[in-house]
Amino acid sequence: MTIYHIQLDEVRSTNSYLKALITDRPNLPSWTVVSTHNQSQGRGQRGNSWESEPGKNITLSILLHPNRYDGFEPFDLNIFVSLGLCSFLDEFIPSQRVKIKWPNDIYISEHKVAGILIENEWINADLSSSIVGIGLNINQKLFVSDAPNPTSIALETGNTYPLSDMSERLLFHLQEIYNQLPSHITELRENYHSRLFRRDGMTHVFRDMEGRRFDAEIIGVTPGGQLCLRHVEDLCTYQYAFKEVSFVL
Repeated sequence: MTIYHIQLDEVRSTNSYLKALITDRPNLPSWTVVSTHNQSQGRGQRGNSWESEPGKNITLSILLHPNRYDGFEPFDLNIFVSLGLCSFLDEFIPSQRVKIKWPNDIYISEHKVAGILIENEWINADLSSSIVGIGLNINQKLFVSDAPNPTSIALETGNTYPLSDMSERLLFHLQEIYNQLPSHITELRENYHSRLFRRDGMTHVFRDMEGRRFDAEIIGVTPGGQLCLRHVEDLCTYQYAFKEVSFVL
């Protein structure tokens, strides 16, 4: 698939820029990519900001027009992006250390290296387009925000990397996984589960929407993207949607 790459020196948000571009050019093709050296107001899930030192990391957004198929779930997009990032990181980090923290963060051991923000555009009940925003820490070594546990590939390996080459490799891995939809969706969902952060048979601490803490074991994620937790208190399994539960790190 052809990639149409728009490189900007600075922009407030690559997702917002691409969204505005679609308004002006509604026939913009899939795999139009907007990237920047300096994203001044990057956004993450739950309304969080994304810290990225100018010229040190990959910040980009990808336009997709997903093909619907039998059994399609919008969360399949999270799966493909997460696995594409993991596949890319496996080039530099032992794969057993690269994990997917539900719903859309990528971790190296206990530290966050990447975040994903997917914004879907619906026309009636049909998914018209998706904008996939990715922030991936490459060469940044000092983090000044209150994010609790950031890391970068440079911090993990002791090396620095040319961003243009890294962007090309990342897009290669993303397209490689995307091309496996829909024929390998069952395998991709299984791979996603095998990569889940803290899905290790142990109990961990979580926080619900009211701020209450509880102990639970991660069982998995439903095809629709709900996190399944078995509570220690009653040994029952409950499903949680985005924002209904969070990890206590």
